[in-house]
Amino acid sequence: MGCSYCTSCKTDLRFKSLQQVEKELCLLRQKGIREIRLLDRTFNFPPQRGKDLLKMFRLKFPEIKFHLEIHPQIMPPLLQDELLQALPGQLHLEAGIQSFNSQVQKAAGRNMNPEEALSGLRFLCSCKNFETHTDLLSGLPDQTLQSIYEDVEELLQTGPGEIQLEVLKVLPGTPLRKQAAQFGLCYNPQTPYDVMKSNTMSSEDILESRLLSRLLDLTYNHAALHPVMLQAARDQSCFLHDMLNFFIRNSLKPGRLFDLKKRFQLLDSFFHTGSSSRKWPSALDALAVQWIACGYPPGTGPAQNAHRTGRALPNTIVLESGSLDVFTEKETKVWQLETREKTYFFAFNRKYRANLPAAQCFEMGKNVEKTSTESA
Repeated sequence: MGCSYCTSCKTDLRFKSLQQVEKELCLLRQKGIREIRLLDRTFNFPPQRGKDLLKMFRLKFPEIKFHLEIHPQIMPPLLQDELLQALPGQLHLEAGIQSFNSQVQKAAGRNMNPEEALSGLRFLCSCKNFETHTDLLSGLPDQTLQSIYEDVEELLQTGPGEIQLEVLKVLPGTPLRKQAAQFGLCYNPQTPYDVMKSNTMSSEDILESRLLSRLLDLTYNHAALHPVMLQAARDQSCFLHDMLNFFIRNSLKPGRLFDLKKRFQLLDSFFHTGSSSRKWPSALDALAVQWIACGYPPGTGPAQNAHRTGRALPNTIVLESGSLDVFTEKETKVWQLETREKTYFFAFNRKYRANLPAAQCFEMGKNVEKTSTESA
């Protein structure tokens, strides 16, 4: 790639034989190793070698989990076919996007076609048998705060498992260290050598990017809130700047950790601010479902419209978790939540789970008879 900020820039590319790789993996397996992280920056180049290695992992080392760095632009059919056959949970992929902006990429010496990379990333995110995380950098040469927001918004629409936004580090021995003055990069002279400002980003911009990273960790990157943020991105294409300002007004700081319940409440408040909550139909529905799924009381908070029901489950339900038998047990309390697209049913029974739903299912469509609220 030739990225000027990378310690691997311009180093010779060397290949270990597949036979040697297999031999070493066998030795590691004998020692009880069950998870391996490969430091190859672009595992899928050349594609045929990447395919051969993936096939080896799948057929000969199914009990080992592999963490791989993969380039989404290099995704020919032969590689896609092998990835589609990956064992569920065996692979964890990390796609280094860094920036979609062509000018920023050129300034950083990065050779990537944004459209091709985005197409490959969409394929990776569509695969259900593994999760793909994405990396972005802030403080790159010629980068602006606005372009960072645009990059994150693009990723929200694509839907990776996680979005990691980190501040660029000007590492010793890299070409970028020699070019720092050219781009006005002011960076920490001590580890971790992170950028503090540049010609195109002020120190306040860098701080805002750190806060944006924190917001992503608190919301999008949390398993319980991930579905909510995905739906929010479908409701509104550009909302992160407003959401970040809302969290900042509610005391968001780089090191602050809101508990999960507080995050639910903040998102609920944010979705109800402004002109109308009608801007966030899918996000509010997802927030209500996740509130109950996380064990918070139905009929309160984002799920205040949920109510107890004694009616039998319809024949057209789709089971999401647990067993349908739980719904028919005498001790089970069933809560119903109607959203715009589905009607959800949650079964609570302490014999199976103390505070969380023991089973969860839904029915598509809105032709579900309304039931009267029963006392808890």
